[in-house]
Amino acid sequence: IATAGGFDPQNVANLVWALAKMGVKPEAGLLKAMQERAIATAGGFKPQAVANLVWALATMGAKPEAGLLEAMQRRATATAADFKPQ
Repeated sequence: IATAGGFDPQNVANLVWALAKMGVKPEAGLLKAMQERAIATAGGFKPQAVANLVWALATMGAKPEAGLLEAMQRRATATAADFKPQ
């Protein structure tokens, strides 16, 4: 998990989404590192990445790290005009 610091918001969202899509709950250290990186880079999340990350955590049944949902809610509010219906 030493490389987690190099992950941008899209990388974080894609990895967690892909694991959830496969029905895999990652080991705790990886999930913690990805959530911490998401908090650190929250200001760079695009709407789709916000949605994918939150969906993935819910699908996994993972308890979000402290501050993650707050950070994603702030980012969703800030980018609300850019969300596109699917």
